[in-house]
Amino acid sequence: MFFRSPRKILEKESPIQALSDLDMRTTPWFFSKPRPYSEYSREEKLIRYFHIIHGEAMNGTLDQFLSNSSGNLFHEIRDFLKLIDATEGITVMDELEKLIGGTVESDRSERKVRLMRYWDTEPYNQRIRELTTQWKTAWPGICEKAVFHLKKHVDQIK
Repeated sequence: MFFRSPRKILEKESPIQALSDLDMRTTPWFFSKPRPYSEYSREEKLIRYFHIIHGEAMNGTLDQFLSNSSGNLFHEIRDFLKLIDATEGITVMDELEKLIGGTVESDRSERKVRLMRYWDTEPYNQRIRELTTQWKTAWPGICEKAVFHLKKHVDQIK
């Protein structure tokens, strides 16, 4: 599976499966000598970061994404959503920011201080569940738009 070229993966797989297979192909632990994220192309980062946020949403809720170190990628992920014009995903990210009362901090410890004010309050918990459901519903469309973008930039994927 991982010896297939990015082009073959993008041609033959469903958009959801293609992103998953491309993530496995580009993820640091796949290589015997991992590359740091700083060496990833823009498209490889898009693949990896989308996989991270979706994994957090599927494993828990988007609160898990915000409270873990993966939340440090909030702004980059939103920028990638804008790049591919994934309006449903952008809406979820914007609503997450509104939910916690402003800009999402890129530093986990600063973000957690703000999040602690909301944890265990039913309005927050209810809204985070709703936004997580919105993300999961939007995921197939986000994948389609990501694959459309990646096909145009396939040479940027190792």
